[in-house]
Amino acid sequence: MSDTKNITETKMVETVHWTSEHEDVLAEWADKSMCYKWLHMKSNEKYSYLHNLYTIPVIIMSTLTGTANFAQSKIPLSFRGYATMIIGGINIFAGIVTTIQQFLKINELNEGHRVACISWDKFYRRIKVELSKSPLERHPVNEFFLSATEEYDRLMESSPMIDNTIIEKFNNKFNNRYDSLKNKKMIEPLRINGEHIKDFAKPEICDSLVSVKNSIYKQDEKTFKKKIYQQVMIELTGNNKEKVDVFKQKIMMSFWHNFKNELNRYPTEQEMIDNLARDEENTNGVTEEMIADFINRSMPDSDE
Repeated sequence: MSDTKNITETKMVETVHWTSEHEDVLAEWADKSMCYKWLHMKSNEKYSYLHNLYTIPVIIMSTLTGTANFAQSKIPLSFRGYATMIIGGINIFAGIVTTIQQFLKINELNEGHRVACISWDKFYRRIKVELSKSPLERHPVNEFFLSATEEYDRLMESSPMIDNTIIEKFNNKFNNRYDSLKNKKMIEPLRINGEHIKDFAKPEICDSLVSVKNSIYKQDEKTFKKKIYQQVMIELTGNNKEKVDVFKQKIMMSFWHNFKNELNRYPTEQEMIDNLARDEENTNGVTEEMIADFINRSMPDSDE
């Protein structure tokens, strides 16, 4: 029971290394972050313009009516009633404009998009810097991935909604154009700063739908073969070092005799190294030192 508990604890503290799957997910988030930054930046520009459009006329009207109130005594009595109505009308109109501005929450949206633009840009640069490092120099993948996930979720929840006009502007500027949806042959590739961009991930709000099937983990064939070999090794040897060494000796002996039967000669040390120790999968665990020792012990048998 205690052995099982120790094995479980060992697996829990086992270090997880960076893989291409981690990098692909983070790169996708970084791409979307760059898109969100652009969208919120343009939204900020739009609401900043609307803020000025509503605020500046109110400032002008308030200044004019304030000045007119001081000058009412200079107005002839016959026109003083009209002047009062005009000043009152301007004040009412200015109040209506201010109320509409508050109802549309232009100031809040302007500030919200500004903060969101900065936050998405910081998130994008954080991932970009991390991925530009060597895997050995990066933060632990578990910690960084958890932190990035929480930050991405927080930004999605806190960022204000983006208008359809801004999304349409984004699609017109950055969308790829294809001759058909079936073969996806690109007519006009996506360009950013004059450069072609391939496989650029866009947010779902920009009319981009990607199946979750594309996010399913696909194990590397080399890694899969290694794991299968390790499982077979454990089942046959019980993870006993002596039995493992005997199993590897059998692998070398089998190759030794098969080579002899097919080519009518024994393999050289280099041929065994190339086929057993330097194969692309490298799944058998045979080392060059083991092959050298095997050759030294087996050569007398070959001379007979």
